[in-house]
Amino acid sequence: MNYFDEVFNRLKEKLNIKTDKEMYEYMGIIQGTFTNWRRREKIPYKEINSICIIEKLDLNYILNGEKSEKLIKNINFKEENHKIIEEADNKMNEIFYHILNAERLKIKE
Repeated sequence: MNYFDEVFNRLKEKLNIKTDKEMYEYMGIIQGTFTNWRRREKIPYKEINSICIIEKLDLNYILNGEKSEKLIKNINFKEENHKIIEEADNKMNEIFYHILNAERLKIKE
């Protein structure tokens, strides 16, 4: 099975869609467009992202077959936060400071 089919099978499963026809009708496209995507193995990332937002689906699962919570468990948040802060400019770091401080104050309440 190719990547296109894997992605669309997961998407159809989550949307409870059984056929390609139902899928391309749901997406508001014609059969030829869907067939062309499959033939070229072109993943319509923008459209899939929009569907995931609207339907509240896990985009990582749809695209990679992995649940987000599995990935989150393996993240060293402190290390990742340091990387983000290191790359941020002064204004962004000021925003981070205010957000973190506000959250810290909420926790103390």
